[in-house]
Amino acid sequence: NTSEFPLYCLGNTNASEIAKTLENSFRASNIALIHEWTLLAEDVGVNLFEVIRSIRVRPTHRNIMAPGFGVGGYCLTKDPVLAHWASMNIFGRKMGLDLAVKAVDINDLMPLHTLDLTKQALGGTLNGKRVCILGASYLKDVGDTRHSPSETFWKALVKEGAIASVHDPLVKVWPEVPEAKVHKDLFGFLAGADAVVFAVGHKEYLDLEPGKVVAATGKTPAIIDAQDLLTDEKIKEYLRLGCEVKGVGKGHIPALKAEIQVQ
Repeated sequence: NTSEFPLYCLGNTNASEIAKTLENSFRASNIALIHEWTLLAEDVGVNLFEVIRSIRVRPTHRNIMAPGFGVGGYCLTKDPVLAHWASMNIFGRKMGLDLAVKAVDINDLMPLHTLDLTKQALGGTLNGKRVCILGASYLKDVGDTRHSPSETFWKALVKEGAIASVHDPLVKVWPEVPEAKVHKDLFGFLAGADAVVFAVGHKEYLDLEPGKVVAATGKTPAIIDAQDLLTDEKIKEYLRLGCEVKGVGKGHIPALKAEIQVQ
């Protein structure tokens, strides 16, 4: 649709490749920066999503990223590294693109923060705990699993001794994690879960009712919102049902819990 997204012709292929890799490096660096502020917000009791909504009121700041589970796919995970390599190995420069590469390193480890939140919610250990991951793809409403943060999360869970399980409405098989069975029956899949992790923002997960989720598990599971899928009202409903709730970038959850206790 070139009427809405006009083409721009650059002078040579080097300029075109720099445009592509710079754009993706900018996005990757933006995400890495927000992850650092995510950790701050959680520690000081602030809802970073609300902060970002306030910043986006200014038109010049609407491209600021939001906290999340991690970065996947085939562009942001490789283009900054490719440009760094090309700088030195193709163009013979002594200086690479260290900031861009550092951003990729930070983003690659983002799912481990959700792992830490899950462990905290389960009392400090994952060993023997059944953790249900909602989403295997790298992006909401697609079935592509290339470089999915869920892969990093799954492998870290297994290393910690957890019993990992995954559901995804759009993924049939998970080539990167061949031992994983991708479940399709959502509520059957949740049976016996000690923790439910909202990892990917598929439409199917947006309208899940807390009461039905908890009933399906047969327990009072820990609930981890890694993609801002739960409104404050839903978080409070999970809390009323006795669940421990954690959220990436949601440092205000203890305040919501205190509000519930006062009522």
